[in-house]
Amino acid sequence: MARVFFLAANLCFSLAFHAAEPVLHSFERLTLSTEYFCEGAGFGDVSHDGRPDIVAGPYWYAGPDFKARHEIYPPKAQDRNRYADNFFSFVYDFNGDGWGDVLRIGFPGTAALVFQNPKTPKGHWARYQVFDWVSNESPTLTNLVGDERPELVCTNRGQFGYVTVNWENPLKEWTFHAVSGAVASQKFGHGLGVGDVNGDGRRDILHKDGWFEQPGSDKEAWKARKFTFTSRGGAQMFAYDVDGDGDNDIITSLAAHEYGLAWFEQVKAEGGGITFKKHLIMGSTRRENKYGVVFSELHATGLHDMDGDGLKDIVTGKTYWSHHKQSPQW
Repeated sequence: MARVFFLAANLCFSLAFHAAEPVLHSFERLTLSTEYFCEGAGFGDVSHDGRPDIVAGPYWYAGPDFKARHEIYPPKAQDRNRYADNFFSFVYDFNGDGWGDVLRIGFPGTAALVFQNPKTPKGHWARYQVFDWVSNESPTLTNLVGDERPELVCTNRGQFGYVTVNWENPLKEWTFHAVSGAVASQKFGHGLGVGDVNGDGRRDILHKDGWFEQPGSDKEAWKARKFTFTSRGGAQMFAYDVDGDGDNDIITSLAAHEYGLAWFEQVKAEGGGITFKKHLIMGSTRRENKYGVVFSELHATGLHDMDGDGLKDIVTGKTYWSHHKQSPQW
């Protein structure tokens, strides 16, 4: 696990065949807090003014300048020699009142909590436990099954799957739907994502050892498709047409606590199936990257068009202590 103190890193990659000349992009760093409250942070419109705010630990910071800080729950600085009790914050209007609530995911193997927006910057938010056990170190809140509302993609007691909200009573217990047997780590595990691999219009679940193909109906089982993208697992995984040939490729970091970033070109296997060809973006030495870039521990990644050129870029952050004093490295 990694403590990510920055919402975006000052480095993004454009694959060589998409641009003839590299462009240097600069970023301004804003320090929200010097205290340790959380492992990660999130964006979303909390203030109901149409502009994104930042949610980080017990606070939300009002955009667009992020200077005004408001409490969601009583703040308690975390022990820097331990992991925080807040790993992920997702903003979504769960109860349908038009105001963004906050879904908090804590340490792997602990409960998911929804904090209900009180529609005022004053006072603490009502807290609801909606699910008892969220695992994997890259869970995500995203529209998986195509119903225009999000699901929580994660593992649960070793099973890959997703959690659905009871939209009739969204602050009550949510329901886990397994797509596999108990083949994953009980609590932890690196590498997880969502995307349409086979081009059927349905989003699949990606993991380090392959992908689970979403069926055409909820009465059918998800099909396990095996391919070892990385033995150790990285972070968030993405299905994206990197080479522009019309099918989605896979982007992933290779080891959450070591080195490596790659994209996997989708190619036809013998017999008409799908397989992948690895293309290394960044390895463990400078000579493995066209621009001499190398750094370790891509434990949190995003895929966004950072420079407005229509192509998505890979975004990551860095932290000093990923495993506390066990591995203080950049």
